[in-house]
Amino acid sequence: MPEEPTPIEPTTPAAPVAAAPVDAPWQQSIFTPDGQFVPEWQTKLPADFEEDRALLANFKDLKGITKSLKENMTAARAKPAGLTIPAADAAPEVQAAYQAELKKLYGVPETVDGYKFDKPAALPEGVEWSDDAAKAFANKAHELGLTPQQAQALVQYDMDRLTGATAAQQAEAAQLAEYERGEMAKRWGDKVDTHLSLAARLATTMNLPNARELFDPKSPLFAGVDMTAAFAQLANQLGEAKLVSGAAVANLGPEQLAKSIMGDKSNPEHEAFRNASHPNSAAVRAKVAALWKQASAS
Repeated sequence: MPEEPTPIEPTTPAAPVAAAPVDAPWQQSIFTPDGQFVPEWQTKLPADFEEDRALLANFKDLKGITKSLKENMTAARAKPAGLTIPAADAAPEVQAAYQAELKKLYGVPETVDGYKFDKPAALPEGVEWSDDAAKAFANKAHELGLTPQQAQALVQYDMDRLTGATAAQQAEAAQLAEYERGEMAKRWGDKVDTHLSLAARLATTMNLPNARELFDPKSPLFAGVDMTAAFAQLANQLGEAKLVSGAAVANLGPEQLAKSIMGDKSNPEHEAFRNASHPNSAAVRAKVAALWKQASAS
């Protein structure tokens, strides 16, 4: 008997394999179907737009971006009235009008009276405030087209510069004075005052201006150790009899010195002044006249 064929069992067809999803380009993810930007669309932009996200958040659609771009371009191309830079060969009145408009824009005063410079509360040593100088500077500031703020800043700069220069000069003078004191002590030891007195007496005898200050180490007019040495040496060579007294140098001004020569018999020049036949009479009388002139001028 023939064998029955083996029955074939039905098979279930395999389910189709789904295709891998494809990410939509970011350009598509920022738009709604009607072409508007989706809410917070700027956050969906790539990292390259990180610095621009805050700015882009102000726009809801492309129309807004286009409108803003047009307005900015129009403003950039516009030239404010009166500020068109004139050509180099423009008429003088055109150049003047341009400069006037430019000054007005920056706040330059119309007249010199627009500048007010108050005297500083503290001035550098040796510097005096001058209203005339301040007025002259105001004229120059107006000519240059400076604003009051710029002009005042320059005034302050000048004050600071003078203060710094004065401080530097004082430091230099102090350093020099220290050197001079050390040099005199090294050369003359305890005879420093003797040399200074001899030098001052000779300078006074010669009727030199500021004779006492020239040989006073505390004076800004101090002639220095070398000049002191030279004058002291000449004084020794000249001799005591021909020098004014030390007391006269220390205490008397031009008028007192003249009176001392004229009336003090102990003054070595008194005899020459009194006696017209004295060989030094003419020189001493000329010295007295010069002392009176110096006294009247002071």
